[in-house]
Amino acid sequence: MTIDLTPVADSTVKSNQGSANLGASEELHVDPNPSATERSLLRFDLSTIPSGSAVFEATLTLCPVVINSTAVGRMHHVHRVVETWTELGVSWTNQPLVLEPPTDQTAVLAGLFCISFDVTDDAQAWVDGTLNFGFQVGDANENTSGAGMRYASRENINSSRHPQLSITYEVP
Repeated sequence: MTIDLTPVADSTVKSNQGSANLGASEELHVDPNPSATERSLLRFDLSTIPSGSAVFEATLTLCPVVINSTAVGRMHHVHRVVETWTELGVSWTNQPLVLEPPTDQTAVLAGLFCISFDVTDDAQAWVDGTLNFGFQVGDANENTSGAGMRYASRENINSSRHPQLSITYEVP
């Protein structure tokens, strides 16, 4: 079986706005700028997948709404989040911890093309009972000059660009 999920929560945190919450924004930002680093958080509800299922493939897809040509080729990475957070409560100063190393990374593409991350191991862990706190997406080389990206959030008016977690699995 394959299931396509949209986030139940997503938000951006910004280093230069330590206590600001951006959970209601239509965009998720990723920016390596040393004076204004931005990361995004996403969480998906996997409760419809029966415990003990075998996850064959899980792909997190993000679609840009704005692309800066100097962001093309930058590597964005995804980490599994290991602490609780809320969409309307998370900020830079209270952002949750993540697992190291990153689960996966991929290059930003030229044009408004979506990018995907292989998150199969994370999805399997959650189906097996590990607490699900979602993902953090960031630039793989923070604190360097470079251009940021803006991806559609779950609140974006264009639902075809919403973040998606596609999971192919088999029930036990």
